[in-house]
Amino acid sequence: MKITDDVYLVGSGRSGFSMTHKCDCHVYLLKGSEGCIMFDAGVGLEVDRIIGTILSDGLDPESVGHVFITHVHSDHAGGSAELREKLGAQIHVPKSGAHLLRTGDEEGLSLPVARADGVYPEDYTFPKCEPDTELEGGETFTFGDISLRAIHTPGHSADSMCYLAEVNGKRILFSGDVVLHEGLLLFLNCPGSTMEGFRGSMSKLGGLGIDMLMPGHGAFVLSGAQEHVEKAIEALKHLAPPPAMW
Repeated sequence: MKITDDVYLVGSGRSGFSMTHKCDCHVYLLKGSEGCIMFDAGVGLEVDRIIGTILSDGLDPESVGHVFITHVHSDHAGGSAELREKLGAQIHVPKSGAHLLRTGDEEGLSLPVARADGVYPEDYTFPKCEPDTELEGGETFTFGDISLRAIHTPGHSADSMCYLAEVNGKRILFSGDVVLHEGLLLFLNCPGSTMEGFRGSMSKLGGLGIDMLMPGHGAFVLSGAQEHVEKAIEALKHLAPPPAMW
């Protein structure tokens, strides 16, 4: 699905547009002058459907040189190993979640409870992957006409990372599960998902002048996206729990 001249949605499951496997998060492609960058990798089941979507959008899957993972939950990172094998892409992952990608530690990934809740199939196991780069936040990258900055924003998970991209005069935030449309937050009842984390990190996203918001689930925002982020920041200043997706 072509969203703009630069941004494509190439994967999305039941919490979005049901384009690929039902357990996939939103998987985005950012097209630049020196190839494409992917944000998140889906669950790792039926990865060929993501590759097929790239082809149907008229893009070359082998132009995907880099995959940036927002956090190591299965729906976002499970496809990393197969995408690297099939596309030759480098996998960039938050440092605090790299051991989960590397080992597939089920307790660390909260897989037993997620499978029991029907989030993933009963026989699902996480495909382990050795990351190419471990990010702490603050790193900057340049890929042709794309500039990219990693912003460590724990809250949804301890390793959550947002990526601020600038291309063709637009500022685009790939926010994973940190902040969604209308400023919704995404809490989980599992280790690493904390209100304290959100309170400590969301201010990093304030005043960035974001034009577009590309979250891991739900609706994306094509203009005036900073307003949605500021809603989340404001909500965290009050005593009552902030609005959340679930």
